[in-house]
Amino acid sequence: MKPRSTESANRIIRATNSQTKIPDASLRATDSVQRDIEDYFGNNDLYYDRRKNYYKNQGKPMDNIIGIPYLAQAYMAIVLRRPNDSRARPTSLLKREDTYASIFSDTNPVHAYLVCAKTMKRIESFLRSAHPGLSSAERNNLKFHMAMSVTILATRSSSLSPSRISQLDVDSLTDGLLSQSFDLTSRMLRQVQDDHGISADVAAKSVEYVNELETRLNEIVQKMHQSS
Repeated sequence: MKPRSTESANRIIRATNSQTKIPDASLRATDSVQRDIEDYFGNNDLYYDRRKNYYKNQGKPMDNIIGIPYLAQAYMAIVLRRPNDSRARPTSLLKREDTYASIFSDTNPVHAYLVCAKTMKRIESFLRSAHPGLSSAERNNLKFHMAMSVTILATRSSSLSPSRISQLDVDSLTDGLLSQSFDLTSRMLRQVQDDHGISADVAAKSVEYVNELETRLNEIVQKMHQSS
């Protein structure tokens, strides 16, 4: 008997997940919000890979392909201000229903997802060009926290709703602003390492790092408003 709707099909897929071991991202591929994101990205020179390797197999440029986990990490870091979770739990963001629902919602402006994806791409490009000596691990320890900090600095707001993020022009993320974000996140990371006697990897995954960074960002934003 064929399922009557996409929703019932999704329930059947999830019910058999323990037997077939389908990746969590693949279970979400047929959700309406995922289809909407794919359509929107396609009209903006990006390819949303809700069906794993679909666009890779079509020969699309890898730099223009955005996977579901990648977008989840970007949104978690920027809008939900949890870059530590983006760094620490990239494969588990889609496993919990409540976490998934907090990231992917039909009520969010679809453009907000595009801004999050392009912001991460912009940061990665900046790190490769401006700091080529960084290792992959060092970049990973900084890029999600940079995503949170640079969007706060660009919008001059510590409260980044999906609507607010959808209004952000990614072209406004200049090298100067990214350098400011890099210096701040690097300094705060070293501070947390020293204060707690932990490695950079552990510090990057800690809530203490986020708290220290948010405190400093709030101070900077307040000064911005006072001087304007």
